[in-house]
Amino acid sequence: MTHPTPAASGDLIPTFNGILDGIEQPLVDARTLHAFLEVGRDFSNWIKARIFDYDFVENQDYVLTLAKKGERQNVIVHEYHLTLDMAKELAMVERSERGRQVRRYFIALEKRVLVQKDSSRLLWLIDELQDAYCQAHPEALKLLRYRRLGLSQKEIGRLLGVSRQTVSARLKRLAALGFGDNPQLALPGIATREV
Repeated sequence: MTHPTPAASGDLIPTFNGILDGIEQPLVDARTLHAFLEVGRDFSNWIKARIFDYDFVENQDYVLTLAKKGERQNVIVHEYHLTLDMAKELAMVERSERGRQVRRYFIALEKRVLVQKDSSRLLWLIDELQDAYCQAHPEALKLLRYRRLGLSQKEIGRLLGVSRQTVSARLKRLAALGFGDNPQLALPGIATREV
């Protein structure tokens, strides 16, 4: 199943998000790729031959959908939505300047997608670690709450029954975990957790 999303302006070959093999990923319309590559064969024969010659697997490398077109919706058109890997391989086998250009474009796009996935996973992992830390150290939430109320470290220490130095050390530890209000101690690029 595919869910088209608007492509960013300036895309060499537009992509859209779709679910293939149970994974949401960017997909490429094979007709658009075929047109850009300026292949000398008609689309239908070209895509079928490439799928056969290079052993591409439906629902793993591409998804095939049927669309009705025409004034009376009486023409059935086969639409092929390709993974970036398949699109990149098809571009490579064309052995043309346009093929090389598309291949380089898809490699750059894959890198951007991987960075986004890694960032999302990292944020999720940080959130999980913060939750675990709060469960293991319930006093951390009290400390942060007092700090957000504007209490000094000395006042917080009195309320928690610890020294100002202990409060300072705990706030630094919490800031390193992404909690707190001290941007110098928080992890770069990571939003601090609100309590």
